[in-house]
Amino acid sequence: MGPYNVMRILSAYRARFPGIFVSLSVGDSSQVVDRILNYHADVGVLVHDVQDERVQSIPFRRQRLVMFAHHAHPLVGRRLHLADLQGQEMIVREPGSTTQQVVNRRLREAGVRVRPVMEIGSRESIREAVACGLGLGVVSDVAYMPDPRLRMLDIVDFDAYSHSHVICLRERMRSRLVMSFLDVVDAMKAGAAGGSPDGGAAPLSACEERP
Repeated sequence: MGPYNVMRILSAYRARFPGIFVSLSVGDSSQVVDRILNYHADVGVLVHDVQDERVQSIPFRRQRLVMFAHHAHPLVGRRLHLADLQGQEMIVREPGSTTQQVVNRRLREAGVRVRPVMEIGSRESIREAVACGLGLGVVSDVAYMPDPRLRMLDIVDFDAYSHSHVICLRERMRSRLVMSFLDVVDAMKAGAAGGSPDGGAAPLSACEERP
């Protein structure tokens, strides 16, 4: 999901419940789900929903994916279609990355084959690899950081999205701590202001999928 959305939620949560200490951990999607199922975390944030009857998965935000390149890449400054990416070198995410799965599916639907040249597990490292001219990269629009070395590509038919979800155990949805977090998420989705501060809950443990 990336730190932007996670910190937005936690900022709103802390504004409403300033007395609560939050413990945040980061992992891949399977690690986040495991922490929820093993009672090691109260809530989790992922870029996909979870197909497990024990887990409640709540949609939060749709994020557009964008592709970017080194500023001197021959595709920069042109109005492109996915077909223009045929044979291009690309930096890809680790196996299991939801973002990479979405990109792969969209390329496959368009009949386009790129050339993966490097597999990297962090968004920051992908950005540096692209800045060094090693290939194209993809991140969500909120995670793209302007950099003089980089340019976003204008691909008219690259309509790819990830969908952020907040997850928790169904059996714990009615606990005071989890309910307070989900109330804040619901208020943010509705554009409503948070309620009055209440610092009486226990420490909150949250985990997010590695961006």
